[in-house]
Amino acid sequence: MNETKTIEDRMTSPRFMTQCVIIIIVYFSIKSSFFFNTIFENIVTVRPFLFVASSLTGMIAGVIVTITSYHYNKQKQQIPPLVFCIANIFLTAFILKVFHCEKPGEVFQCEPKIWYAERFFLSVFLPAIEYSCVKTWKNLLEKSRTTKKQTIASLEQDISDLKQTRNEEEQEVSELKQKKADLIEDEKKRTCKKCSAIFGSINAMNAHKCKQKETKEVEPEEVKPEK
Repeated sequence: MNETKTIEDRMTSPRFMTQCVIIIIVYFSIKSSFFFNTIFENIVTVRPFLFVASSLTGMIAGVIVTITSYHYNKQKQQIPPLVFCIANIFLTAFILKVFHCEKPGEVFQCEPKIWYAERFFLSVFLPAIEYSCVKTWKNLLEKSRTTKKQTIASLEQDISDLKQTRNEEEQEVSELKQKKADLIEDEKKRTCKKCSAIFGSINAMNAHKCKQKETKEVEPEEVKPEK
């Protein structure tokens, strides 16, 4: 019977996290495409080509960063994912124009402090969500695969035990058939062929002298004719 899954089971399942990671890849791709669009606009002057170039570059960056972070997390190497996370922080800060000002010396002075505080918070918060989501996805996938391997190993052990039990039962049946055949053969040896009497031993059967009962036929009396 299929178990009824609760909302908690669905939200903590690897499938749900995979869907979240796909959404993050799309989000990262769109975010990167905005950044590449500002970089490529001085190189690619044709707007359709600029859109295609920035979109494809952003999509490739999103997929590569996510997959690479997953594999490095799987190998327990935290430096590359952290580097990607820091680079993502700066990427978000550039998109939100945290460092935007007319003169280099006017950084953090062009706008009110709350303006920078909000964008700095988003620049750290959004990449942290992406990093933690990919890491959680990796942990759930490994846990799911470990559980499946344990289940398969348990089923294989159960199958092996059942096969062993079946072999033992077949061996017992074979032994019982052999014992039955031996008993039938022994009984034949202790059975008199003439009178079908069964004795306790072969010696007793050999000492037995079978005398067949003589059956005398009664002849009918002659009927004398009446005088």
